[in-house]
Amino acid sequence: MKIVLGNEAIRSWRRLSYKAWYAFAEFVDNSTQSFFDNKEVLKRVLAEEGRQLEVYITYDSKLKVIRIVDNAMGMNEQDLVNSLYIGRPPQNVSGRSEYGLGMKTAASWFGNVWSVTTKKLGEREELSVVVNVDKVAEGQDDLELRRLEKPEDQHYTIIEISLLNHFLNGWAIKNTREFLASMFREDLRDGFLDLRFNDNKLETPFTPDDSSFLVRLDETPYKAIVNTTIGGKPVTGYVGVMRPGVASRRLAGFNVVRRGRCVQGWLDAWRPEDIFGAGGRNDLVNQRLTGELVVDEFTASHTKDAILWQNDEEEELIKYLQQVANEHELIHVARHHRGEDAVVASASEREAAREQMRATMTSPDMVDAINVEEVPPAELESIVAEPLQVAASGDEPDVTIPLGGDLRVEIYWHEGHINDPYYTYWIVESGSLKVAINESHPGYTELENAAAIVAYSKHCAFDAIAEWKCRLKQSSVQPESVKQIKDHYYRVSAAIEAK
Repeated sequence: MKIVLGNEAIRSWRRLSYKAWYAFAEFVDNSTQSFFDNKEVLKRVLAEEGRQLEVYITYDSKLKVIRIVDNAMGMNEQDLVNSLYIGRPPQNVSGRSEYGLGMKTAASWFGNVWSVTTKKLGEREELSVVVNVDKVAEGQDDLELRRLEKPEDQHYTIIEISLLNHFLNGWAIKNTREFLASMFREDLRDGFLDLRFNDNKLETPFTPDDSSFLVRLDETPYKAIVNTTIGGKPVTGYVGVMRPGVASRRLAGFNVVRRGRCVQGWLDAWRPEDIFGAGGRNDLVNQRLTGELVVDEFTASHTKDAILWQNDEEEELIKYLQQVANEHELIHVARHHRGEDAVVASASEREAAREQMRATMTSPDMVDAINVEEVPPAELESIVAEPLQVAASGDEPDVTIPLGGDLRVEIYWHEGHINDPYYTYWIVESGSLKVAINESHPGYTELENAAAIVAYSKHCAFDAIAEWKCRLKQSSVQPESVKQIKDHYYRVSAAIEAK
């Protein structure tokens, strides 16, 4: 008894779990691999012709026809026979064409009739063959080979697919362009490939560089090099944290690159749950943490849309990436950095800040200031604060918080005098609160970035609102109550900014 693979199996290919862009990528894989296998000759010939390697894909929505044209090496008769042999790997299995299935499965997934027309550089014949999936399934697998004399210097392959099983709407066409540009970003970046879809030339998509990452105070980026071996196979690349203005869910996640082709990239990057959390999250880690992993020696799925991890390879790689990310504080910074500023303190820098705080707070001048026995009388505060209150009252509030009815909180940033208090607040007749923050105070002018200004301003606003709330509810200001109210406001603020 033996197992038999019948011709009817070809019909099942239309039910493969392809997405259109991965099916189109099979043809681009073959074209680019033909270029790589004949690189020395084709580079010279294409330079003489003034052309790049061209792979032009056309989807005719009216005629319901797909056409893929390239100017790679082309095929002679034996090459064509090999390309139509189902499951026969090419001689070079270290490239992008490795299973002997891609063109056949992708073409049969798209449509029930497809043809290959090809002319090899240096040969005198154009060869063409038509595959009718239903006829092959019925046993009519003896295909007619047509020949046509052509000049030796011509070189191309044309694949045409009709009687389509799968059609492309506007969304699918847009996604196909974006995914193909992402998948073949290395080729586009290297400048040898002219890849087009419906006459739209695909451009190299944005990929983060060192200017795209958050930086430490020493101006080095929050980026770590990946260089390890998993299951005896090398993995190289990087992991980094994108800065505000660059970060987005579309760019986050790990781009997995195999043999110069992106298997999983932006729009559909690899996001292991142990690092990014359960699928679908849109938290800061899923917007900021990015990376590129080169895994040339690992096995790809038949449709080349994922890596087929063997044994515990995936688990070991995730553990390694977690270790790298934690050692360089990448996950912590991605999760906790607030504001628009791209500069974030590292652990050593935070320790330096604490040391500076120790030096300031234990200096003789500060110790003397804290030891002063006299406490200014309460009425002095209103006298000292009055100029800032009067000046700020003439401004339009920078922030207004409506609380229902006539009650509201208004916050002003005002360039007062250097000797005015760092902030003040006052309650108007309606019961509403006004808070003025003095931008000329030495405590404010030493702030170096937007994040520091936000933190300082929150402290002033929360302090004023907490005291105001105590006066409304208790008729007096109790320090313990103020502290608890401010604690709550800080927690609410952190939760809002984490969304």
